[in-house]
Amino acid sequence: MKIILIGDESNEQEKVISALKSVGLHSIQIYQDEKQLLTDACSECDVATRRGELVQQVIVNIANAVGFAKDLNDLYRVINEELNRLIDATNLFIGIYDPVNDQFQLPLQHDQLEESISVIPAGKTLSRYLFTTNQPLLLKYEDIERMAAEGLIERKGVPAQTWMGVPLRSESSIIGVLVVQNYENKDAFTIEDLELLKFVSNQIRISIERKKSELELIEAKEKAIQSDKLKTSFLTNMSHEVRTPMNAIIGFSTLLDDPDISREESAEYVSLISSNASILLNIIDNVIEVAMLESGEVVLDRKQFGVNQLFVDLLDEFEKSEDRHPDVSINICAAGSDEEYMLYNDSNRLMQLLKILIGNALKFTEKGSVEFGYKLIEDKYIEFIVKDTGVGIPASQQVNVFERFRQADDSLTRKFGGTGLGLTIVKHLVDLMEGQIMLESEEGKGSLFRILLPLVQPTPETLPGIPPKRKAGLDLSGKHILVVEDVESNYQYLVAVLKSTKVNIHWITDGNAAVDFCQNYSDVDMIFMDINLPGIDGYEATRLIKAVKPDLPIIALTAYAMSGEKERSLEAGCDEYLSKPVSPRDLLNVVNRFLI
Repeated sequence: MKIILIGDESNEQEKVISALKSVGLHSIQIYQDEKQLLTDACSECDVATRRGELVQQVIVNIANAVGFAKDLNDLYRVINEELNRLIDATNLFIGIYDPVNDQFQLPLQHDQLEESISVIPAGKTLSRYLFTTNQPLLLKYEDIERMAAEGLIERKGVPAQTWMGVPLRSESSIIGVLVVQNYENKDAFTIEDLELLKFVSNQIRISIERKKSELELIEAKEKAIQSDKLKTSFLTNMSHEVRTPMNAIIGFSTLLDDPDISREESAEYVSLISSNASILLNIIDNVIEVAMLESGEVVLDRKQFGVNQLFVDLLDEFEKSEDRHPDVSINICAAGSDEEYMLYNDSNRLMQLLKILIGNALKFTEKGSVEFGYKLIEDKYIEFIVKDTGVGIPASQQVNVFERFRQADDSLTRKFGGTGLGLTIVKHLVDLMEGQIMLESEEGKGSLFRILLPLVQPTPETLPGIPPKRKAGLDLSGKHILVVEDVESNYQYLVAVLKSTKVNIHWITDGNAAVDFCQNYSDVDMIFMDINLPGIDGYEATRLIKAVKPDLPIIALTAYAMSGEKERSLEAGCDEYLSKPVSPRDLLNVVNRFLI
């Protein structure tokens, strides 16, 4: 409180001043007359007015900075410059609280003595105390020492003579703190400075949040544009990849009708149709596989299998591959010394991802070698490697190479074909196996893919049984198979495959008729059941037939290949599940298993 005395009687003034000081009032201002008081008061009003105008200008400048600042760092620079117009902001930092890691991120930090750091643990720091109490603080050195002695805080860093901070409040919560400090002058800041900082901090918080939102929108827009470009590129590429084998299939199928072609030409055309059909099927499988993996519908079927044998099978398959350039050698570079080493995992999925990696390596390598192998790490992990001396992957593409639709070369004039889904499938499968995939590559020198999988121990009930032996040259004379299929070409395919077995085949095209046939015909030994049928579907037909003939083998043979279809078929009562297209070998294996 300030006491004002007006008058020119010095003796009287001294008596009054002495009396006031005796009761603890020391802030006393003496004026000779009212005119002097008014002059002084007007001067103080002018200072206050100018300071108020300056505060408003600072707030406006910080608000406007959202529009022209290139990024958050540019905005923080403006904030620091504007605050320095009002108070000593030489030593200033903004701390944004990260609740997940219980720390303050420091996007803005200017300090004469402390080293610049990006984060500080919240712990029992003054910033944490300020954040928790949600109250502005103006502390002298003595206050900070007292709080540390009382256990309210723990001293960190260089001691400040005065420390001033305010919480940064959003509409619903506190997002961080704004702090200035002085290492030399304990009177560097006043209560008025604290109120001013509190007033300005609201606009600082608004500007930070608006700039963050603006940058997030820009990033989202750029990602949407990039995603649209990738999809367009993917669809263009997919159209090319699908039409290429389709052209061969349709073209050579048409040529087979020519009565003048020789037997050798006919055999060559059939071979080309078959190989292109396989290419087309692989494309379709990849698209479906990505959809299933991304929707979480793929479930691992873990069993014990021999790793070395898997690698021998891979080597044998790729040594015969027509995609391998004649100047490229392929070999196993590392494997376990135990020839009988058994791994408990999904062998089919592991084979699938290794085939993709090895196939890519062969496709992108025109000279040198492709090597693959594995090694055990501390009996806790198994590491698979695929290495090539091919074209390599540019550093700029390595971050995105596992994303959908991505390829190292996305141009229309690219040299190598493919849908850009292979590595996406690999990444999803590795994640499903709770592993990691790492890439090392140098453009023009080759690539190295490393897959690290945890070793999973099987339980006794998951150990494999002895597989049944297959009999060659099936003779099913006297046996009867019912084919429930509404598409004639699919029925004709089964007839062609089973012709050599001499089995009797009956054909029915809808589910209701299949149930009636089984109820009235006692000699049926096995049923191939399509699922998508006129009338009742294959699931319901199976249930009704099993209710009457529970021991009659029913094999689901369907184009429904999504995850869960096998389980649904088995729950309906089917004894086995095959997805179309199905190979002659798989068909004969199933017949052998249930009829021999």
